[in-house]
Amino acid sequence: MQDITDVSNYSEILSGGDYSVEWAIDIGEAGRLITHQGDYLTFGGDRILIATAGADNGFKEDVLRSVSITNAMFGGSPVLGQCVSAECDIEMLIPEMQIPRMAQIRIYNRIFNSELTSGWLNQGVFYIDTRSYDNTIDGIRTLKLHGFDSMLMTEQAYVWNLEAGASDIDVVNDIAEQLQFSVDPRTAAIMTKGYTIESEQVGQYSMREMLGYLAGAYSGSFIMTPNNELRLVQLTSVPPETNYLAVFEGPVAYALTFGGDRILV
Repeated sequence: MQDITDVSNYSEILSGGDYSVEWAIDIGEAGRLITHQGDYLTFGGDRILIATAGADNGFKEDVLRSVSITNAMFGGSPVLGQCVSAECDIEMLIPEMQIPRMAQIRIYNRIFNSELTSGWLNQGVFYIDTRSYDNTIDGIRTLKLHGFDSMLMTEQAYVWNLEAGASDIDVVNDIAEQLQFSVDPRTAAIMTKGYTIESEQVGQYSMREMLGYLAGAYSGSFIMTPNNELRLVQLTSVPPETNYLAVFEGPVAYALTFGGDRILV
């Protein structure tokens, strides 16, 4: 199985200008053995573990018709003080296994050209919301899946494990620990103001509401990273070079200038 952390040749492949993208999905809780009906196999009450899971053991291009991921945080109007879920849409040939609602899907992709192939990259953990069947133009029946990322798990009451007066980053770490998430290191680097939660606020909010409240204090919103980590993204953290009007000449983008100054958008 390829190392999904190996991105050493990504830049080399991208710089070549002519490359393709391959997708893979892994359905079901990683590392658990399930039946064709989608039920976990158990032994003595414990779910049976399998040795490997991931992109190389999942469904690939021979089964997948299309895979797409969207995130409202990076499109449309600015989003502040919220927990923003990414969504996925998948169309695939109908597998033998029965896929239940809320089944976990891990999405991966890698890039390749005629000479090199990168390692698999995590593109997020999602949970199926809707399933539908469709007859394509060539008469083959396919399964369409729509899902939301792990931010969905914050839609539950926040059971307070801290004392009143806990700092903002303590609250974020507490929520992440309860949900068995990791926190992206960039979050702690941003949350340095030491805002505190007062005693009258304890127990009144869901996890999502609490995270949104703290995100708003830092002019940002929370997202889940492709590695399934909780990350605070500030509106002010958008790189300034993204505010320039650019023109493409072949694969290279150039900032447009007027009298030597770059044109802002």
